[in-house]
Amino acid sequence: MSFVREALALTVLEALCPATAVTSGEGFTTNAGGRVFLEKVDALDDLAVGHRAAVITIYTNTDDGQRLSVGEYGRVIEVEIVISMVSCLEAEDGAAFFNVPITDRELFSALNVAEAQVRAALLFGASGLLFRKVAKKIATIRSEPVRDAEEGFKLAERRLTLSCEVPDDCLAPASAEGTARLPDPLRTVADALMTAGYQAEIAAAIAQAAPVQSAPVPFTGITLDIDISQPSDGTVDITAEVAIPQ
Repeated sequence: MSFVREALALTVLEALCPATAVTSGEGFTTNAGGRVFLEKVDALDDLAVGHRAAVITIYTNTDDGQRLSVGEYGRVIEVEIVISMVSCLEAEDGAAFFNVPITDRELFSALNVAEAQVRAALLFGASGLLFRKVAKKIATIRSEPVRDAEEGFKLAERRLTLSCEVPDDCLAPASAEGTARLPDPLRTVADALMTAGYQAEIAAAIAQAAPVQSAPVPFTGITLDIDISQPSDGTVDITAEVAIPQ
């Protein structure tokens, strides 16, 4: 199942763009500020023509499972964090557009700062505490530049990839309702982060569709039938019944 993938992505988002910082406008953990996105870059309306700023996009890639014991699997999910120095330019028709320029000395240093901030937030910062609870171990961290597909020029963009060991999904009981239907660790993340707004609505929608454990069959009693005939004639001679209180 992929609910742990959802949990991991949300904790990375919280580490790099804390909800409290979004609300108050201060306390961001990287020089990208609130320009941190999950899976897709949203509109950059606050970036004016002639200016540039750091933008961070979070993705999850491969999910490898390994059997540890009967009924227990270890999961390794790859988190990809793309750090981009985005410029806002003006087209001939006056419309604004965005691009990632070829790197230079200044952009190189800005990327180094942003990468250091990302690592610090995830591995040591207070906003990354929930991430570190979900990612039990980070097996590898790989940082690599991004190059232009045609000419091969190094762009002002960097890709940081973390291989995170995470627990497998743990289904909620069949009787669970609401967001309690969410399997852990997503339920723990939802309780910590999704207190209001659209994230709470997403959590509720996921919970509604989430599978749960099968309903247990109640063990109400036992009946023992004994045939004491020698040889057996197939007739019950003694019957004992025991009711088990519920």
